[in-house]
Amino acid sequence: MAKIQHLLWTPCAAHCIELMLEDIRKNIPKLKITLKKDMAINAYIHNSVALLNLMRQFANQRNLHIPAMTRFARSFITLSSIQKQKINLRKMVTSQECSNSKWSKYAGSARR
Repeated sequence: MAKIQHLLWTPCAAHCIELMLEDIRKNIPKLKITLKKDMAINAYIHNSVALLNLMRQFANQRNLHIPAMTRFARSFITLSSIQKQKINLRKMVTSQECSNSKWSKYAGSARR
């Protein structure tokens, strides 16, 4: 240890960004609610293979990003992917296929 004259420390940039995003998410109530709704929409779509296939049909075979509960950046990435597919998702939920499906009758769906 006597040979080491200087010890350099560099923080992990990814970890610092994660911590900043966590603070942003915690301190902006509307954003916290939006991210919670985003995760619920994503989970609802991904819980059914048939509904996921219907979403892919309307989203030109693109997937929504699947969020992880422990990573804050992924919540923002997922929100971005839903925002990019906003028009296609609206087309999907207003389509005849979706209206006639069993998903439109579930309590968790937007239609009741």
